[in-house]
Amino acid sequence: MVRTVCGDDIANKLELIPLSDNTVKRRIDLMSENILKHLVHQVIAANKFSIQIDESVDIQNNAPLMVFIRYRSTDDFREEFLFCEPLLTSATGLDIFNEVDGFFRKNNLDWSTRAIQPEFYSVLQDVIQIVNFIKARALNSRIFHAMCDEMGSQYVNLLYHSDEKLSQGKIATFALLSEFLEDSTKVTLNDLKLLLQKYLNKLQLELNRYIPENVELSKYNWVRNPFEVSVHEVGEDICGFQEELLDLQASQVLKDNFSRMCLTQFWAQLKDKPIVSREFENALLPFPTTYLCEAGFSTLVVIKTKYRNRLDAQHDMRCALSMNIHPNIEELVEYVQHQGSH
Repeated sequence: MVRTVCGDDIANKLELIPLSDNTVKRRIDLMSENILKHLVHQVIAANKFSIQIDESVDIQNNAPLMVFIRYRSTDDFREEFLFCEPLLTSATGLDIFNEVDGFFRKNNLDWSTRAIQPEFYSVLQDVIQIVNFIKARALNSRIFHAMCDEMGSQYVNLLYHSDEKLSQGKIATFALLSEFLEDSTKVTLNDLKLLLQKYLNKLQLELNRYIPENVELSKYNWVRNPFEVSVHEVGEDICGFQEELLDLQASQVLKDNFSRMCLTQFWAQLKDKPIVSREFENALLPFPTTYLCEAGFSTLVVIKTKYRNRLDAQHDMRCALSMNIHPNIEELVEYVQHQGSH
């Protein structure tokens, strides 16, 4: 409009006038929110993902928690910056979990959790806080040791549950529990042992599922090259797996694709083999690039300097670190003023 009314000279001079700092910040925030929206949609569509988490200390002595996410897209496995939020107090496992859990709930991401029996939930929260406090520093452990000595306790170190101790009925370490069982007429030690053993067995099964012991790496040879393995040597315990792998090996098109694509691209673009897809996702998703968080903290050091130490750098970092998702400018300009009112 200015070019039409006033001519090219005036219009060119107006283009040289920079936007205000507030306007630039609003534009960065909008682009970051747009990137996050598209990222969340892709992660929800992928259904499965893994995350890489790390925390450090910035120029203002805050403790930023940085999270990257790895998921399967339509054409490859992608790794993207998810969020960076400061931990306001301590940096224990519970604090980190609560921060991640809050972000996932806010953005409607499926944070799969296992239900814990209500009898143990409140007790577990107290135990987590106590253990984190005692084990956080060597001084706390020494004070705890000295306090137990002064109280005449038979045990002076922090002990953990084990099936052997539970089966032997050694609960003297837990004074309140012992006192409760002595005074209770409805709950016996055997009832408590059965309840605890049932819960611990379930917990052991979950740990074995997430972190299996004695994994035979040879059973994943088909992931590295599905065309050079014998179908009879892999996937015998997975219903339908060998049939789908055999169909894959018989396809000349897929063989040509494997020869010209990188490994993750080939598997990500495989659409019609649901059982094989599930298995290769389980094999490839848990291993994001190791230096993602380190690169993120390097970017944070560049963006949040001593001259900008009050900056909330999360939106700036998302725009800088987003590798595959870019802001949809056409979508943004539909509802954003060229210059906001001041």
